[in-house]
This record gives sequence, C-alpha cells and structure tokens, in this order.
Amino acid sequence: MIKSNHSNISKSTSYSLLVIFTALTIVGFVFIPLLSVNLTPSTYLPSISVTCRWNNASPTIIENEVTSILEGSLNVIAGIEKISSVSSNGKAKITLVFDKHTDIELARLETASIIRRNYPTLPKGITYPSITLNQPDNLDKNHF
Repeated sequence: MIKSNHSNISKSTSYSLLVIFTALTIVGFVFIPLLSVNLTPSTYLPSISVTCRWNNASPTIIENEVTSILEGSLNVIAGIEKISSVSSNGKAKITLVFDKHTDIELARLETASIIRRNYPTLPKGITYPSITLNQPDNLDKNHF
C-alpha cells in the first residue's frame, strides 16, 4: 500500500499558516499602543489673530481708524478663507482664518510684515499690534 504525501503536505502547510497568522496577530497587538490615532480630529482651521489697544477710544473710532485699515491691508495674504474683526472700547481684534493647505508660518510672517509697514500710518497712542497663531491640535501639513 502506497501512502500519499499529499495529505502530509496539506497538514504541514495548514499548520505553518496557522503559526504564521498567530505570530502576526501577536505582533499586531504589541504595536497597537504605539499607533498615533486622534479619535476626535479637529475641525478648526488654522488662524491668526491680530490685537491692538488704544486707550479711551470708542469702538467707532477704532473701527474707522485702525481695524478697517489693517483689515484691508491683511486681505492680500494668500490662503485666507475668512476675515472677521471686533472693535470694542479701547481694543481691536482681527481674525484671519486660513485654508488647511496654507503654510501658517509663512502667513504669520506676511502678517507681521504688513503690520510693520502699516503701523506708522495708524493713529498715535495705539499699541503695536500683537500676533497670535491659533493652530488646531496636532495639525501637520503632511496629513492633508
């Protein structure tokens, strides 16, 4: 009686596949904690806020002599999706919202350059505008 090697090969192949699958599963479970996963990705876009103060100035004066001038000048920066501003007693705040593909550091540099160029034309007594970079958590330009 001749025995077939086919059944022996089939059993050893099945066993090998089972061992390989089990080993890969264990390796996968070991590396799961090392994966970086953001379960709640940010829906906010990067933005820049420009804030300045002018003591005892009314919101109307700040709007006419500061906010509108800076807003018009900052409007030329590439990648802007939205510009909003708030003028209140003694304070102006302009927010520039950029699309997700904009290099926010380059936009910050352009903002600083425009402010530096326009500051001498602003009324005396106004503080030098401060720039605040608002970037969503874990924003990496390689992800987009």
